[in-house]
Amino acid sequence: MASERERLGDFEIVREIGRGGMGVVYEAIQLSLNRKVALKVLLPGATPEQRDVERFQREARGAALLDHPRIVPIYAQGEEGGTYYYAMKLVQGRSLNHVIRDTREKWEASYAAGRRTTLSQQYFRTAARLIMEAAEALEYAHSQGVIHRDIKPHNLILTPEGHPVITDFGLARFLSAPSVTISGEMMGTPAYMSPEQVRAEQQAIDHRTDIYSLGVTLYEMLALDIPFRAETREAMLRQILLKDPAPLGRLNPRIPRDLETICHKAIEKDPGRRYQSAKLFAHDLRCFLEGLPIVARPIGPLGRLYRHALRRKALTAAIAGALLALIAGTYFGLQAHRARQAQLQSQRQAEAERLRAETETAAKLEEQFWNLLGQGRAALASGSYPMAKRSFLDAARIKGGRPTELCFWELARSFSDSPLATLTGLQGAVNCVAFSPDGRSLAAATASGLKLCEVTTGSGLRELVSYPKGAVSLAFGASGTALALNCSNGQVEVRDVGAERQVVSLEGSRGVLSPDGQLVATLTGRNTVGVWDLATGQERWRSAPGTVDSLAFSFDSRLLAAGVGGGVKLWEAVSGKEVSRSRGSPIRRGRLLLVRATGCWRWARKSGR
Repeated sequence: MASERERLGDFEIVREIGRGGMGVVYEAIQLSLNRKVALKVLLPGATPEQRDVERFQREARGAALLDHPRIVPIYAQGEEGGTYYYAMKLVQGRSLNHVIRDTREKWEASYAAGRRTTLSQQYFRTAARLIMEAAEALEYAHSQGVIHRDIKPHNLILTPEGHPVITDFGLARFLSAPSVTISGEMMGTPAYMSPEQVRAEQQAIDHRTDIYSLGVTLYEMLALDIPFRAETREAMLRQILLKDPAPLGRLNPRIPRDLETICHKAIEKDPGRRYQSAKLFAHDLRCFLEGLPIVARPIGPLGRLYRHALRRKALTAAIAGALLALIAGTYFGLQAHRARQAQLQSQRQAEAERLRAETETAAKLEEQFWNLLGQGRAALASGSYPMAKRSFLDAARIKGGRPTELCFWELARSFSDSPLATLTGLQGAVNCVAFSPDGRSLAAATASGLKLCEVTTGSGLRELVSYPKGAVSLAFGASGTALALNCSNGQVEVRDVGAERQVVSLEGSRGVLSPDGQLVATLTGRNTVGVWDLATGQERWRSAPGTVDSLAFSFDSRLLAAGVGGGVKLWEAVSGKEVSRSRGSPIRRGRLLLVRATGCWRWARKSGR
């Protein structure tokens, strides 16, 4: 061809590099782009049949749709003077067939010379890697609706970097195009054909036939021989249908067991027992390379016997008899096993019932615990200190833990059955009171002004008549140097108790100081919360969460809580970032932020949870 026609269209032929059943492959130069290509030409000579032309052109069009680094790309196709051709990338390298052949020849020469050489573990890992990369390329082709149908070492070219590239889609089936294969026509290379290809069952041939052929390629790489050999083509095809390949471990015990299992699963005669996708095939090979467990499991003696019986119908009766004998021999053992399983199941059910009962009891105790806290808070709010004390003590006994018990004992002891001191000398009704952080002083607001008293003696420390009249609530800062006075005229005034001077006056109906004395939170109207910096008097942030009935800072001044419509809303005190929502309304007590609702809820001061 090269001596008669040096040019074919835009291509100048250099040399022949391969020949197959349908065409000849040349090394050529594409003149317009000045690049080397591989030029496949439909076999010249006699006028080709229309079916061959359609298959050749469809091969070029279908392969051109595939864009994968492990599949040879198609550049162009054409026809000149009745000669059909297409150009593809010229892959510089040897076919996998040459690699296997050279390895086999070296091994045979070494064996003939009396040297017992074996294939290295690195060789087996390289074989697994090459087949894994080819399987990943096949998975891509299958996802594009292309079945190669002629996977073999001759069609896997190794690049100089050592990666396989799939070539020759001449027998490929493109699911998006009508088939040009005649029913009953056998397609493929016999040694690598799957059983369904041998039977020429066109409807049964799907992507799993490529998995079988790639598995045979892996088998040949590991054993340096194909699974079946015979003197005639018909005898080989009969072996593919009826005979099991020799186990790889028997041919070479150095072959890794997992790699042998993967290979034998790929060449199962029943497509349903093979890997159901090239992706799964590649996945198991990757697991082998990375030292991870594989999905495939080796076929045991019974499995091989079962497969052999299915192919040899005459042996089915004998196998059935053996199975019946085996079942009869193990019947009583199975019965005993079932009895043990039933006993274990009964024990598990009893244990589950016990755990369920314990869970329900714990849930009831938890509910009772929080109800007691709620009752105690209600009693405390109404002034019934003995009842509050009993509720707190009962709650502590339910929990049973020493830290919780000590905490609630301390809380209960803070309310005595009899008053510690009686404050006298207050003029008019007392609107509200507030304890200093150290618990030694008490501020009481009346219609006439504000009076500071010592708690233990009840004696007055100082009377501040200069305060606005009609205070509705009071609050001390943690240091005891500031006092929040919520006035009835819609103003919140903060004063330095020691200096008797006004620190700041803010608009609002209620206010609360942070324990560190740096912030003050105000409530304007019923639905607007504002946080102010006491040092500068500047507002840090403002929010309108809805109807607010109470405000409280956490002990570390990091969080601000507001009772909103029967629930609780939390913010970061400095930034105003919302933290969470819950149920109840807040009251600060001790080292936790306690929330009263139907029961009592708690947030840890560090985590805010």
